Amino acid sequence: MSEGDQLVRRVELYQQKAGALPPSLSAMGIAEVEEGPLYYQPKKDTTYVVWFGTKLGESMTYHSDTRKWKARQR
Repeated sequence: MSEGDQLVRRVELYQQKAGALPPSLSAMGIAEVEEGPLYYQPKKDTTYVVWFGTKLGESMTYHSDTRKWKARQR
């Protein structure tokens, strides 16, 4: 969870400095690999989601519009 919170802070800092959301993790200097562990997706001009797997079929997802983490099952 703390790594997820760190990523959220990096996205917010990038947005403050650049005036826009980063288009990808690599734009923030983070290597994007298919196996994660963290994932980021911009949704609209000002909203995005960050997520990571907790165990098989389950994840925690952060929604920037609500500023909350939510457990999710697939």
